[in-house]
Amino acid sequence: MVIRNLTEARIRDLPLASGIFRDEQVKGLMVICHKTARSYAVQGDVRHVRTVRVKIDRCDRIGLREARNRAKTLMSQIQSGVDPMEGPAETGITLARALKTYLRGIRRAAATHLSPSSAD
Repeated sequence: MVIRNLTEARIRDLPLASGIFRDEQVKGLMVICHKTARSYAVQGDVRHVRTVRVKIDRCDRIGLREARNRAKTLMSQIQSGVDPMEGPAETGITLARALKTYLRGIRRAAATHLSPSSAD
């Protein structure tokens, strides 16, 4: 991986399929040159246990300034021990239970054949 002072012009001039280029200014920010596109990504260690790499966006969709801002935010999360790739913690409620609770709380017309007990 080559470390460079990235600029918009330098990013445009990077040849496709040429590898990974790290930014000097923002720790963890990199440009990955794929076969058909260039994309921004950030990479860091979560609690020095494992390395995570998060794609930010394609270089033709956002500018370098925006990528650096997003990278700073993501690196802050990574360095505080949060893996941005993990989803939110599970609530423990199933869809069936949520539907049953919902149906129990609404008023229906007398002509409705669905009763809360049939939603089990």
